[in-house]
Amino acid sequence: MRNSLFFVRPLGAWWGYANHAVMTAASTKPKFDHFKGYPRDGRDEMFGRGRKGESALRSLVDALNRCGKADLRARQARLDRGVAEMGLYFNRATVSHGSPAPSWRLDIVPRVLPSGEWDVLTRGVIQRARVMNAYIEDLHGDQRILRDRVIPCGAALRDPAFHRSFSGLHRGNGGACLFGAFDLARSADGVWRVSDHHLGTPFGVSHVLQNRRLLSQVFPELFAAMDVAPVADFTTRLAELLRARAACRNPHVLLLTQGTPDHAFFEEGFLARHLGISIARPGDLLVRENGVFLKTIRGLERVDVIYRRLDSSAIDPVSVPNSGFSGVPGLVNVVRKGNVEVINGLGAGVADNRALFRHMERLTAFYLGEKPFLKTVETYHLGDPDQREMVAEEADRMVFKPVQDHESIWRRLGWRMKPGDGQAAWRRLARRHPEYFVAQPLPESSRLPCFEAGGFQPVEMALRVYFLLGDDPMVLPGGLSRRREEGHRPRRATVVTAVKDTWVPQQPAAPGRANPRPVAGGSRFSIGSRTADALYWAGRYVERAESTARHLHILENLRWDQLGRAEKRAHWPLLRAVASATGQTAAAGQRRPPRDTLP
Repeated sequence: MRNSLFFVRPLGAWWGYANHAVMTAASTKPKFDHFKGYPRDGRDEMFGRGRKGESALRSLVDALNRCGKADLRARQARLDRGVAEMGLYFNRATVSHGSPAPSWRLDIVPRVLPSGEWDVLTRGVIQRARVMNAYIEDLHGDQRILRDRVIPCGAALRDPAFHRSFSGLHRGNGGACLFGAFDLARSADGVWRVSDHHLGTPFGVSHVLQNRRLLSQVFPELFAAMDVAPVADFTTRLAELLRARAACRNPHVLLLTQGTPDHAFFEEGFLARHLGISIARPGDLLVRENGVFLKTIRGLERVDVIYRRLDSSAIDPVSVPNSGFSGVPGLVNVVRKGNVEVINGLGAGVADNRALFRHMERLTAFYLGEKPFLKTVETYHLGDPDQREMVAEEADRMVFKPVQDHESIWRRLGWRMKPGDGQAAWRRLARRHPEYFVAQPLPESSRLPCFEAGGFQPVEMALRVYFLLGDDPMVLPGGLSRRREEGHRPRRATVVTAVKDTWVPQQPAAPGRANPRPVAGGSRFSIGSRTADALYWAGRYVERAESTARHLHILENLRWDQLGRAEKRAHWPLLRAVASATGQTAAAGQRRPPRDTLP
Protein backbone atom coordinates (compact mmCIF):
# COMPACT_ATOMS: atom_id res chain seq x y z
CA MET A 1 0.00 0.00 0.00
CA ARG A 2 2.06 2.85 -1.28
CA ASN A 3 -0.35 5.50 -0.01
CA SER A 4 -0.60 4.10 3.54
CA LEU A 5 2.94 4.66 4.75
CA PHE A 6 1.98 4.67 8.44
CA PHE A 7 2.37 0.89 8.31
CA VAL A 8 6.04 1.35 7.43
CA ARG A 9 7.09 4.29 9.62
CA PRO A 10 5.61 6.02 12.69
CA LEU A 11 2.63 8.19 11.96
CA GLY A 12 4.08 11.16 13.79
CA ALA A 13 7.11 11.18 11.50
CA TRP A 14 5.26 11.30 8.20
CA TRP A 15 2.59 13.63 9.57
CA GLY A 16 5.14 16.13 10.80
CA TYR A 17 7.17 15.87 7.60
CA ALA A 18 4.16 16.31 5.33
CA ASN A 19 2.77 19.19 7.38
CA HIS A 20 6.16 20.92 7.43
CA ALA A 21 6.61 20.42 3.68
CA VAL A 22 3.18 21.86 2.88
CA MET A 23 3.57 24.83 5.22
CA THR A 24 7.02 25.54 3.84
CA ALA A 25 5.77 25.38 0.25
CA ALA A 26 2.85 27.68 1.07
CA SER A 27 5.04 30.27 2.74
CA THR A 28 7.77 30.30 0.10
CA LYS A 29 7.44 32.94 -2.58
CA PRO A 30 8.02 31.95 -6.22
CA LYS A 31 11.71 32.19 -7.11
CA PHE A 32 11.38 31.69 -10.87
CA ASP A 33 9.18 32.77 -13.75
CA HIS A 34 9.04 29.84 -16.15
CA PHE A 35 6.21 31.45 -18.14
CA LYS A 36 7.94 34.76 -18.83
CA GLY A 37 8.26 34.21 -22.58
CA TYR A 38 5.18 32.04 -22.92
CA PRO A 39 2.69 33.29 -25.57
CA ARG A 40 -0.38 34.56 -23.73
CA ASP A 41 -2.99 34.95 -26.44
CA GLY A 42 -6.71 34.31 -26.39
CA ARG A 43 -6.31 30.67 -27.40
CA ASP A 44 -4.49 29.68 -24.23
CA GLU A 45 -6.64 28.11 -21.50
CA MET A 46 -4.23 28.99 -18.72
CA PHE A 47 -3.32 32.61 -19.53
CA GLY A 48 -5.92 33.66 -22.08
CA ARG A 49 -7.84 36.89 -21.65
CA GLY A 50 -11.09 36.59 -19.79
CA ARG A 51 -10.15 33.20 -18.38
CA LYS A 52 -12.62 32.68 -15.56
CA GLY A 53 -10.38 30.28 -13.69
CA GLU A 54 -7.29 32.49 -13.84
CA SER A 55 -7.48 33.38 -10.14
CA ALA A 56 -7.82 29.70 -9.22
CA LEU A 57 -4.81 28.90 -11.38
CA ARG A 58 -2.54 31.50 -9.77
CA SER A 59 -1.61 29.21 -6.88
CA LEU A 60 -0.88 26.42 -9.35
CA VAL A 61 1.44 28.64 -11.39
CA ASP A 62 3.15 29.81 -8.18
CA ALA A 63 3.79 26.20 -7.15
CA LEU A 64 5.47 25.56 -10.51
CA ASN A 65 7.54 28.73 -10.24
CA ARG A 66 8.91 27.67 -6.84
CA CYS A 67 10.76 24.83 -8.58
CA GLY A 68 13.87 25.32 -10.66
CA LYS A 69 14.21 23.89 -14.15
CA ALA A 70 16.43 21.10 -12.87
CA ASP A 71 13.74 20.14 -10.36
CA LEU A 72 11.01 20.19 -13.03
CA ARG A 73 13.13 18.03 -15.34
CA ALA A 74 13.71 15.57 -12.50
CA ARG A 75 10.00 15.35 -11.73
CA GLN A 76 9.18 14.87 -15.40
CA ALA A 77 11.75 12.08 -15.58
CA ARG A 78 10.11 10.41 -12.57
CA LEU A 79 6.75 10.60 -14.33
CA ASP A 80 8.23 9.02 -17.45
CA ARG A 81 9.73 6.21 -15.39
CA GLY A 82 6.42 5.67 -13.60
CA VAL A 83 4.57 5.38 -16.91
CA ALA A 84 7.09 2.82 -18.16
CA GLU A 85 7.09 0.81 -14.92
CA MET A 86 3.30 0.62 -14.71
CA GLY A 87 3.00 -0.43 -18.33
CA LEU A 88 0.75 2.39 -19.56
CA TYR A 89 0.79 1.28 -23.19
CA PHE A 90 -1.75 1.45 -25.98
CA ASN A 91 -0.20 -1.47 -27.85
CA ARG A 92 1.99 -4.17 -26.40
CA ALA A 93 2.44 -5.68 -29.86
CA THR A 94 5.04 -3.01 -30.61
CA VAL A 95 7.35 -4.27 -27.85
CA SER A 96 10.81 -5.03 -29.18
CA HIS A 97 14.04 -6.13 -27.52
CA GLY A 98 12.27 -6.50 -24.19
CA SER A 99 11.99 -2.74 -23.66
CA PRO A 100 8.66 -1.31 -24.80
CA ALA A 101 8.32 2.38 -25.46
CA PRO A 102 5.38 4.05 -23.68
CA SER A 103 2.61 5.20 -25.96
CA TRP A 104 2.30 8.54 -24.21
CA ARG A 105 4.08 11.04 -22.02
CA LEU A 106 2.36 12.36 -18.90
CA ASP A 107 2.99 16.09 -18.43
CA ILE A 108 3.75 17.63 -15.03
CA VAL A 109 1.28 20.50 -15.56
CA PRO A 110 -2.39 19.48 -15.10
CA ARG A 111 -5.30 20.88 -17.04
CA VAL A 112 -7.77 22.78 -14.85
CA LEU A 113 -11.40 23.14 -15.89
CA PRO A 114 -13.40 25.77 -13.94
CA SER A 115 -16.40 24.43 -12.03
CA GLY A 116 -18.91 26.48 -14.02
CA GLU A 117 -17.52 25.29 -17.32
CA TRP A 118 -17.47 21.70 -16.04
CA ASP A 119 -21.13 21.89 -15.00
CA VAL A 120 -22.07 22.80 -18.58
CA LEU A 121 -19.99 19.91 -19.92
CA THR A 122 -21.59 17.50 -17.46
CA ARG A 123 -25.13 18.43 -18.53
CA GLY A 124 -24.19 18.18 -22.18
CA VAL A 125 -22.44 14.81 -21.82
CA ILE A 126 -25.31 13.19 -19.91
CA GLN A 127 -27.86 14.57 -22.37
CA ARG A 128 -25.89 13.27 -25.35
CA ALA A 129 -25.41 9.88 -23.68
CA ARG A 130 -29.17 9.54 -23.15
CA VAL A 131 -29.85 10.44 -26.77
CA MET A 132 -27.42 7.84 -28.09
CA ASN A 133 -28.74 5.25 -25.63
CA ALA A 134 -32.25 5.81 -27.00
CA TYR A 135 -30.90 5.61 -30.56
CA ILE A 136 -29.27 2.22 -29.91
CA GLU A 137 -32.48 0.78 -28.50
CA ASP A 138 -34.61 2.28 -31.28
CA LEU A 139 -32.39 1.10 -34.14
CA HIS A 140 -32.47 -2.45 -32.79
CA GLY A 141 -36.18 -2.20 -32.05
CA ASP A 142 -39.04 -0.31 -33.73
CA GLN A 143 -36.72 1.94 -35.81
CA ARG A 144 -38.99 4.96 -35.36
CA ILE A 145 -36.06 7.20 -36.27
CA LEU A 146 -36.08 5.70 -39.78
CA ARG A 147 -39.83 5.38 -40.23
CA ASP A 148 -40.26 9.07 -39.41
CA ARG A 149 -37.37 9.93 -41.78
CA VAL A 150 -35.49 11.93 -39.17
CA ILE A 151 -32.15 10.73 -40.56
CA PRO A 152 -31.25 9.05 -43.87
CA CYS A 153 -31.81 5.30 -43.77
CA GLY A 154 -28.47 4.63 -45.47
CA ALA A 155 -26.50 6.38 -42.73
CA ALA A 156 -27.87 3.94 -40.15
CA LEU A 157 -28.39 0.67 -42.03
CA ARG A 158 -25.07 0.80 -43.91
CA ASP A 159 -23.21 1.16 -40.62
CA PRO A 160 -20.68 -1.73 -40.29
CA ALA A 161 -21.51 -1.95 -36.56
CA PHE A 162 -25.19 -2.63 -37.26
CA HIS A 163 -26.16 -6.32 -37.29
CA ARG A 164 -29.78 -7.41 -37.69
CA SER A 165 -29.11 -10.44 -35.47
CA PHE A 166 -29.00 -8.05 -32.48
CA SER A 167 -32.51 -6.72 -33.14
CA GLY A 168 -34.88 -7.20 -30.23
CA LEU A 169 -32.12 -7.66 -27.63
CA HIS A 170 -32.69 -4.28 -25.95
CA ARG A 171 -35.75 -4.23 -23.78
CA GLY A 172 -36.10 -0.45 -23.55
CA ASN A 173 -34.83 -0.29 -19.95
CA GLY A 174 -32.08 2.22 -20.68
CA GLY A 175 -29.31 -0.35 -20.41
CA ALA A 176 -28.06 -0.36 -23.99
CA CYS A 177 -25.12 1.92 -23.14
CA LEU A 178 -24.25 2.43 -19.48
CA PHE A 179 -20.57 3.35 -19.80
CA GLY A 180 -19.03 5.44 -22.55
CA ALA A 181 -16.91 8.43 -23.51
CA PHE A 182 -16.91 11.44 -25.82
CA ASP A 183 -13.96 13.24 -27.39
CA LEU A 184 -14.27 17.03 -27.19
CA ALA A 185 -12.27 19.95 -28.47
CA ARG A 186 -12.36 23.48 -27.07
CA SER A 187 -12.20 26.09 -29.81
CA ALA A 188 -10.39 29.40 -29.48
CA ASP A 189 -13.66 31.14 -28.57
CA GLY A 190 -14.13 28.81 -25.57
CA VAL A 191 -16.92 26.64 -27.07
CA TRP A 192 -16.70 22.87 -26.54
CA ARG A 193 -17.57 20.62 -29.48
CA VAL A 194 -17.85 16.84 -29.68
CA SER A 195 -15.61 15.24 -32.29
CA ASP A 196 -15.97 11.49 -31.57
CA HIS A 197 -18.07 8.95 -29.70
CA HIS A 198 -16.75 5.89 -27.82
CA LEU A 199 -19.83 4.00 -26.67
CA GLY A 200 -19.17 0.48 -27.96
CA THR A 201 -16.04 -0.32 -25.95
CA PRO A 202 -14.76 2.90 -24.31
CA PHE A 203 -11.04 2.92 -23.66
CA GLY A 204 -8.71 4.95 -21.43
CA VAL A 205 -10.44 5.34 -18.05
CA SER A 206 -7.74 3.30 -16.29
CA HIS A 207 -5.13 5.70 -17.63
CA VAL A 208 -7.05 8.63 -16.12
CA LEU A 209 -6.90 7.02 -12.68
CA GLN A 210 -3.24 6.11 -12.98
CA ASN A 211 -2.30 9.55 -14.27
CA ARG A 212 -3.82 11.09 -11.13
CA ARG A 213 -1.97 8.64 -8.92
CA LEU A 214 1.38 9.25 -10.60
CA LEU A 215 1.12 13.03 -10.56
CA SER A 216 0.06 13.08 -6.90
CA GLN A 217 3.14 11.06 -5.97
CA VAL A 218 5.60 13.05 -8.07
CA PHE A 219 4.22 16.57 -7.51
CA PRO A 220 2.09 16.65 -4.29
CA GLU A 221 2.70 20.41 -3.93
CA LEU A 222 0.34 21.03 -6.83
CA PHE A 223 -2.52 19.27 -5.03
CA ALA A 224 -1.91 21.40 -1.93
CA ALA A 225 -2.58 24.47 -4.05
CA MET A 226 -6.09 23.45 -5.09
CA ASP A 227 -8.99 21.33 -3.80
CA VAL A 228 -9.41 18.84 -6.66
CA ALA A 229 -12.41 16.56 -7.18
CA PRO A 230 -11.27 12.91 -6.76
CA VAL A 231 -11.54 10.29 -9.48
CA ALA A 232 -10.63 7.14 -7.55
CA ASP A 233 -14.25 6.15 -6.82
CA PHE A 234 -15.17 5.78 -10.50
CA THR A 235 -14.44 2.04 -10.57
CA THR A 236 -16.56 1.57 -7.45
CA ARG A 237 -19.50 3.26 -9.15
CA LEU A 238 -18.93 1.13 -12.25
CA ALA A 239 -18.86 -2.07 -10.15
CA GLU A 240 -22.13 -1.11 -8.46
CA LEU A 241 -23.69 -0.35 -11.84
CA LEU A 242 -22.69 -3.77 -13.22
CA ARG A 243 -24.05 -5.62 -10.19
CA ALA A 244 -27.31 -3.69 -10.34
CA ARG A 245 -28.01 -5.03 -13.84
CA ALA A 246 -28.37 -8.60 -12.58
CA ALA A 247 -31.67 -10.12 -11.51
CA CYS A 248 -30.15 -12.07 -8.59
CA ARG A 249 -28.86 -10.66 -5.30
CA ASN A 250 -25.25 -11.88 -5.50
CA PRO A 251 -24.43 -11.93 -9.21
CA HIS A 252 -21.35 -13.40 -10.85
CA VAL A 253 -19.80 -10.60 -12.91
CA LEU A 254 -16.85 -11.08 -15.23
CA LEU A 255 -14.91 -9.09 -17.79
CA LEU A 256 -14.80 -10.66 -21.25
CA THR A 257 -11.71 -9.85 -23.31
CA GLN A 258 -10.26 -11.08 -26.56
CA GLY A 259 -7.08 -11.88 -24.66
CA THR A 260 -4.66 -10.71 -27.35
CA PRO A 261 -1.85 -8.19 -26.63
CA ASP A 262 -3.62 -5.29 -28.32
CA HIS A 263 -4.12 -1.67 -27.29
CA ALA A 264 -6.33 -2.67 -24.34
CA PHE A 265 -3.73 -4.93 -22.69
CA PHE A 266 -3.22 -2.69 -19.65
CA GLU A 267 -6.78 -1.38 -19.42
CA GLU A 268 -8.51 -4.72 -19.05
CA GLY A 269 -6.23 -6.06 -16.33
CA PHE A 270 -6.53 -2.83 -14.37
CA LEU A 271 -10.33 -2.74 -14.55
CA ALA A 272 -10.72 -6.40 -13.57
CA ARG A 273 -8.55 -5.89 -10.48
CA HIS A 274 -10.25 -2.69 -9.35
CA LEU A 275 -13.76 -3.95 -10.09
CA GLY A 276 -13.06 -7.12 -8.12
CA ILE A 277 -14.26 -9.40 -10.91
CA SER A 278 -12.74 -12.25 -12.87
CA ILE A 279 -11.40 -11.84 -16.38
CA ALA A 280 -12.07 -14.41 -19.09
CA ARG A 281 -11.56 -15.09 -22.78
CA PRO A 282 -14.29 -16.42 -25.06
CA GLY A 283 -12.79 -19.91 -24.82
CA ASP A 284 -13.29 -19.85 -21.04
CA LEU A 285 -17.08 -19.62 -21.40
CA LEU A 286 -19.60 -22.27 -22.33
CA VAL A 287 -23.29 -22.01 -23.26
CA ARG A 288 -25.43 -24.78 -21.83
CA GLU A 289 -29.13 -25.09 -20.98
CA ASN A 290 -29.87 -21.48 -21.95
CA GLY A 291 -27.16 -20.18 -19.61
CA VAL A 292 -23.55 -18.99 -19.77
CA PHE A 293 -21.00 -20.75 -17.59
CA LEU A 294 -17.37 -20.10 -16.70
CA LYS A 295 -15.05 -23.11 -16.70
CA THR A 296 -13.30 -23.34 -13.31
CA ILE A 297 -11.31 -25.97 -11.41
CA ARG A 298 -14.44 -26.63 -9.34
CA GLY A 299 -16.62 -27.10 -12.39
CA LEU A 300 -18.98 -24.77 -14.24
CA GLU A 301 -20.06 -21.52 -12.56
CA ARG A 302 -23.02 -19.60 -13.92
CA VAL A 303 -22.37 -16.06 -15.16
CA ASP A 304 -24.99 -13.34 -14.63
CA VAL A 305 -23.35 -10.16 -15.99
CA ILE A 306 -20.69 -9.84 -18.70
CA TYR A 307 -18.72 -6.62 -19.05
CA ARG A 308 -17.53 -7.01 -22.59
CA ARG A 309 -14.28 -5.49 -23.82
CA LEU A 310 -14.43 -6.93 -27.31
CA ASP A 311 -16.45 -5.84 -30.29
CA SER A 312 -20.07 -6.95 -30.61
CA SER A 313 -19.34 -8.71 -33.91
CA ALA A 314 -16.77 -10.91 -32.13
CA ILE A 315 -19.14 -12.07 -29.39
CA ASP A 316 -20.97 -14.95 -31.11
CA PRO A 317 -19.92 -16.63 -34.39
CA VAL A 318 -23.40 -18.14 -34.75
CA SER A 319 -25.15 -14.75 -34.84
CA VAL A 320 -22.37 -12.92 -36.72
CA PRO A 321 -20.69 -15.43 -39.03
CA ASN A 322 -17.48 -14.65 -40.93
CA SER A 323 -16.42 -12.17 -38.26
CA GLY A 324 -12.95 -13.68 -37.98
CA PHE A 325 -13.33 -14.34 -34.21
CA SER A 326 -14.26 -17.49 -32.33
CA GLY A 327 -16.44 -15.82 -29.70
CA VAL A 328 -18.89 -17.74 -27.52
CA PRO A 329 -21.26 -19.79 -29.72
CA GLY A 330 -24.88 -19.33 -28.65
CA LEU A 331 -24.31 -16.33 -26.36
CA VAL A 332 -26.70 -14.03 -28.23
CA ASN A 333 -29.52 -16.54 -27.77
CA VAL A 334 -28.89 -16.55 -24.00
CA VAL A 335 -29.02 -12.73 -23.98
CA ARG A 336 -32.27 -12.82 -25.95
CA LYS A 337 -33.83 -15.09 -23.31
CA GLY A 338 -32.77 -12.69 -20.55
CA ASN A 339 -30.53 -15.18 -18.73
CA VAL A 340 -27.40 -13.02 -18.91
CA GLU A 341 -26.79 -9.27 -19.14
CA VAL A 342 -24.08 -7.87 -21.42
CA ILE A 343 -22.68 -4.38 -20.76
CA ASN A 344 -22.48 -2.40 -22.94
CA GLY A 345 -25.34 -3.95 -24.88
CA LEU A 346 -24.62 -5.82 -28.10
CA GLY A 347 -24.74 -3.43 -31.02
CA ALA A 348 -23.99 -0.34 -28.91
CA GLY A 349 -21.24 0.52 -31.38
CA VAL A 350 -23.82 1.96 -33.78
CA ALA A 351 -23.76 5.10 -31.61
CA ASP A 352 -20.12 5.67 -32.68
CA ASN A 353 -21.21 6.17 -36.29
CA ARG A 354 -19.70 9.47 -37.44
CA ALA A 355 -22.28 9.79 -40.19
CA LEU A 356 -24.79 10.64 -37.43
CA PHE A 357 -22.90 13.68 -36.16
CA ARG A 358 -24.50 15.97 -38.71
CA HIS A 359 -27.94 15.00 -37.39
CA MET A 360 -27.35 15.32 -33.62
CA GLU A 361 -29.74 18.27 -33.27
CA ARG A 362 -32.52 16.23 -34.91
CA LEU A 363 -31.75 13.18 -32.78
CA THR A 364 -31.85 15.20 -29.57
CA ALA A 365 -35.16 16.81 -30.48
CA PHE A 366 -36.65 13.47 -31.56
CA TYR A 367 -35.74 11.44 -28.46
CA LEU A 368 -35.71 14.07 -25.71
CA GLY A 369 -37.59 17.04 -27.16
CA GLU A 370 -34.65 19.31 -26.25
CA LYS A 371 -31.90 21.28 -27.90
CA PRO A 372 -28.37 19.89 -27.47
CA PHE A 373 -26.26 21.52 -24.78
CA LEU A 374 -23.05 20.52 -26.57
CA LYS A 375 -22.26 21.39 -30.15
CA THR A 376 -20.75 18.94 -32.62
CA VAL A 377 -17.75 19.43 -34.85
CA GLU A 378 -19.02 20.12 -38.37
CA THR A 379 -19.10 16.73 -40.12
CA TYR A 380 -19.76 15.92 -43.79
CA HIS A 381 -20.76 12.45 -44.93
CA LEU A 382 -19.10 11.75 -48.26
CA GLY A 383 -21.93 9.45 -49.27
CA ASP A 384 -23.94 12.59 -50.00
CA PRO A 385 -22.97 13.95 -53.47
CA ASP A 386 -23.47 17.59 -52.49
CA GLN A 387 -21.40 17.28 -49.33
CA ARG A 388 -18.73 15.31 -51.21
CA GLU A 389 -18.43 18.09 -53.80
CA MET A 390 -18.07 20.74 -51.10
CA VAL A 391 -15.40 18.71 -49.29
CA ALA A 392 -13.43 18.27 -52.52
CA GLU A 393 -13.11 22.04 -52.81
CA GLU A 394 -11.85 22.38 -49.21
CA ALA A 395 -9.89 19.13 -48.95
CA ASP A 396 -6.73 20.81 -47.65
CA ARG A 397 -8.37 21.92 -44.42
CA MET A 398 -10.31 18.68 -43.86
CA VAL A 399 -9.58 15.53 -41.84
CA PHE A 400 -10.90 12.32 -43.39
CA LYS A 401 -12.22 9.62 -41.05
CA PRO A 402 -14.07 6.34 -41.60
CA VAL A 403 -17.65 6.22 -40.36
CA GLN A 404 -16.50 3.62 -37.83
CA ASP A 405 -13.15 2.45 -36.47
CA HIS A 406 -14.31 -1.04 -37.31
CA GLU A 407 -12.36 -4.04 -38.59
CA SER A 408 -15.11 -5.01 -41.00
CA ILE A 409 -14.57 -1.77 -42.97
CA TRP A 410 -11.00 -2.73 -43.79
CA ARG A 411 -12.05 -6.23 -44.79
CA ARG A 412 -14.72 -4.81 -47.10
CA LEU A 413 -12.30 -2.35 -48.65
CA GLY A 414 -9.47 -4.87 -48.90
CA TRP A 415 -7.09 -2.47 -47.17
CA ARG A 416 -4.35 -3.31 -44.70
CA MET A 417 -2.84 -0.53 -42.64
CA LYS A 418 0.88 0.11 -43.06
CA PRO A 419 3.13 2.11 -40.68
CA GLY A 420 3.56 4.95 -43.17
CA ASP A 421 -0.10 5.35 -44.06
CA GLY A 422 -1.51 8.80 -43.35
CA GLN A 423 -4.18 11.18 -44.56
CA ALA A 424 -3.09 10.70 -48.19
CA ALA A 425 -4.04 7.02 -48.04
CA TRP A 426 -7.34 7.85 -46.37
CA ARG A 427 -8.20 10.35 -49.07
CA ARG A 428 -7.58 7.78 -51.79
CA LEU A 429 -9.86 5.33 -49.99
CA ALA A 430 -12.49 8.04 -49.50
CA ARG A 431 -12.56 8.74 -53.24
CA ARG A 432 -13.11 5.06 -54.04
CA HIS A 433 -15.56 4.31 -51.18
CA PRO A 434 -17.17 7.61 -50.15
CA GLU A 435 -20.08 5.93 -48.34
CA TYR A 436 -17.69 4.74 -45.62
CA PHE A 437 -16.02 8.09 -44.92
CA VAL A 438 -16.72 11.49 -43.38
CA ALA A 439 -14.73 14.72 -43.37
CA GLN A 440 -14.31 17.24 -40.57
CA PRO A 441 -12.67 20.68 -40.76
CA LEU A 442 -9.63 21.43 -38.64
CA PRO A 443 -10.62 24.28 -36.30
CA GLU A 444 -8.14 26.13 -34.15
CA SER A 445 -8.20 24.54 -30.71
CA SER A 446 -7.32 26.06 -27.38
CA ARG A 447 -3.79 25.50 -26.13
CA LEU A 448 -2.16 24.49 -22.86
CA PRO A 449 1.46 24.68 -21.67
CA CYS A 450 3.41 21.41 -21.78
CA PHE A 451 6.86 20.89 -20.30
CA GLU A 452 9.00 19.95 -23.29
CA ALA A 453 12.71 20.42 -24.00
CA GLY A 454 13.30 21.98 -20.60
CA GLY A 455 10.62 24.65 -21.00
CA PHE A 456 6.89 25.25 -21.41
CA GLN A 457 5.51 25.10 -24.95
CA PRO A 458 1.91 25.73 -26.10
CA VAL A 459 0.21 22.53 -27.28
CA GLU A 460 -3.31 21.97 -28.60
CA MET A 461 -5.18 19.53 -26.38
CA ALA A 462 -8.32 17.45 -26.84
CA LEU A 463 -10.40 16.02 -23.97
CA ARG A 464 -12.02 12.60 -23.53
CA VAL A 465 -14.83 12.62 -20.95
CA TYR A 466 -16.24 9.42 -19.40
CA PHE A 467 -19.76 8.91 -18.11
CA LEU A 468 -21.94 6.35 -16.33
CA LEU A 469 -25.69 6.17 -16.90
CA GLY A 470 -28.28 4.38 -14.81
CA ASP A 471 -30.47 5.63 -12.00
CA ASP A 472 -27.80 8.11 -10.86
CA PRO A 473 -25.79 9.30 -13.91
CA MET A 474 -22.34 10.72 -13.35
CA VAL A 475 -19.44 12.13 -15.35
CA LEU A 476 -15.90 11.37 -14.26
CA PRO A 477 -14.61 14.77 -13.00
CA GLY A 478 -11.76 15.56 -15.37
CA GLY A 479 -11.11 12.98 -18.02
CA LEU A 480 -8.20 12.33 -20.35
CA SER A 481 -6.54 15.35 -21.97
CA ARG A 482 -4.14 14.53 -24.79
CA ARG A 483 -2.40 16.27 -27.64
CA ARG A 484 -4.75 16.86 -30.54
CA GLU A 485 -3.46 14.94 -33.55
CA GLU A 486 -3.47 16.58 -36.97
CA GLY A 487 -5.49 13.97 -38.76
CA HIS A 488 -7.08 10.68 -37.79
CA ARG A 489 -5.27 7.46 -36.96
CA PRO A 490 -6.81 3.99 -36.77
CA ARG A 491 -7.04 2.41 -33.35
CA ARG A 492 -4.41 -0.13 -34.32
CA ALA A 493 -1.81 2.60 -34.84
CA THR A 494 0.57 3.27 -31.96
CA VAL A 495 1.27 6.97 -31.42
CA VAL A 496 3.40 8.57 -28.73
CA THR A 497 1.53 11.66 -27.56
CA ALA A 498 1.41 14.04 -24.61
CA VAL A 499 -1.33 13.66 -22.00
CA LYS A 500 -2.34 15.70 -18.96
CA ASP A 501 -4.09 14.97 -15.71
CA THR A 502 -7.36 16.92 -15.83
CA TRP A 503 -8.62 18.68 -12.70
CA VAL A 504 -12.01 20.00 -11.70
CA PRO A 505 -11.98 22.23 -8.57
CA GLN A 506 -14.19 20.67 -5.94
CA GLN A 507 -17.14 22.63 -4.62
CA PRO A 508 -18.09 22.41 -0.91
CA ALA A 509 -21.09 20.25 -0.19
CA ALA A 510 -24.38 22.11 0.22
CA PRO A 511 -25.67 22.11 3.82
CA GLY A 512 -28.72 20.06 4.53
CA ARG A 513 -29.96 16.92 6.18
CA ALA A 514 -29.78 13.56 4.50
CA ASN A 515 -33.08 11.89 3.78
CA PRO A 516 -32.66 8.16 4.41
CA ARG A 517 -34.81 5.80 2.46
CA PRO A 518 -37.67 4.27 4.44
CA VAL A 519 -37.14 0.65 5.36
CA ALA A 520 -40.05 -1.59 4.59
CA GLY A 521 -41.18 -3.74 7.52
CA GLY A 522 -41.32 -7.51 7.23
CA SER A 523 -43.28 -10.31 8.87
CA ARG A 524 -42.42 -11.29 12.45
CA PHE A 525 -41.94 -14.85 13.62
CA SER A 526 -40.62 -16.56 16.77
CA ILE A 527 -37.44 -18.62 17.15
CA GLY A 528 -35.97 -20.54 20.09
CA SER A 529 -33.85 -18.72 22.67
CA ARG A 530 -30.85 -20.98 22.09
CA THR A 531 -31.05 -20.30 18.36
CA ALA A 532 -31.39 -16.57 18.97
CA ASP A 533 -28.33 -16.59 21.24
CA ALA A 534 -26.26 -18.44 18.65
CA LEU A 535 -27.37 -16.09 15.88
CA TYR A 536 -26.57 -13.05 18.04
CA TRP A 537 -22.96 -14.05 18.65
CA ALA A 538 -22.51 -15.22 15.09
CA GLY A 539 -23.75 -11.82 13.92
CA ARG A 540 -21.32 -10.04 16.25
CA TYR A 541 -18.35 -11.98 14.89
CA VAL A 542 -19.47 -11.41 11.31
CA GLU A 543 -19.90 -7.70 12.05
CA ARG A 544 -16.38 -7.48 13.47
CA ALA A 545 -14.92 -9.37 10.51
CA GLU A 546 -16.80 -7.17 8.06
CA SER A 547 -15.64 -4.00 9.84
CA THR A 548 -12.02 -5.16 9.74
CA ALA A 549 -12.32 -6.07 6.07
CA ARG A 550 -13.82 -2.67 5.25
CA HIS A 551 -11.00 -0.89 7.10
CA LEU A 552 -8.36 -2.83 5.20
CA HIS A 553 -10.15 -2.35 1.88
CA ILE A 554 -10.41 1.42 2.38
CA LEU A 555 -6.77 1.71 3.38
CA GLU A 556 -5.73 -0.34 0.38
CA ASN A 557 -7.64 1.77 -2.13
CA LEU A 558 -7.62 5.19 -0.43
CA ARG A 559 -5.78 7.87 -2.39
CA TRP A 560 -5.28 10.36 0.43
CA ASP A 561 -3.47 12.94 -1.67
CA GLN A 562 -6.35 13.01 -4.17
CA LEU A 563 -9.08 13.68 -1.61
CA GLY A 564 -10.61 17.06 -0.98
CA ARG A 565 -10.63 18.72 2.40
CA ALA A 566 -14.10 17.42 3.28
CA GLU A 567 -13.17 13.82 2.41
CA LYS A 568 -9.95 14.06 4.46
CA ARG A 569 -11.90 15.20 7.49
CA ALA A 570 -14.37 12.35 6.99
CA HIS A 571 -11.67 9.65 6.70
CA TRP A 572 -9.33 10.98 9.41
CA PRO A 573 -11.18 9.20 12.30
CA LEU A 574 -10.65 5.90 10.47
CA LEU A 575 -6.92 6.51 10.14
CA ARG A 576 -6.71 7.60 13.78
CA ALA A 577 -8.41 4.37 14.82
CA VAL A 578 -5.96 2.29 12.83
CA ALA A 579 -3.03 4.28 14.25
CA SER A 580 -4.33 3.70 17.79
CA ALA A 581 -4.78 -0.02 17.15
CA THR A 582 -1.21 -0.31 15.89
CA GLY A 583 0.30 1.55 18.84
CA GLN A 584 0.88 4.91 17.16
CA THR A 585 -0.59 6.89 20.04
CA ALA A 586 1.11 10.18 19.18
CA ALA A 587 -0.41 10.29 15.71
CA ALA A 588 -3.75 9.02 16.97
CA GLY A 589 -4.01 12.04 19.24
CA GLN A 590 -3.89 14.50 16.34
CA ARG A 591 -7.31 16.06 15.77
CA ARG A 592 -6.72 17.60 12.36
CA PRO A 593 -5.85 15.52 9.31
CA PRO A 594 -2.58 16.19 7.45
CA ARG A 595 -2.62 17.50 3.90
CA ASP A 596 -0.44 14.70 2.56
CA THR A 597 0.56 11.22 3.76
CA LEU A 598 3.52 10.87 1.40
CA PRO A 599 6.91 12.13 2.67
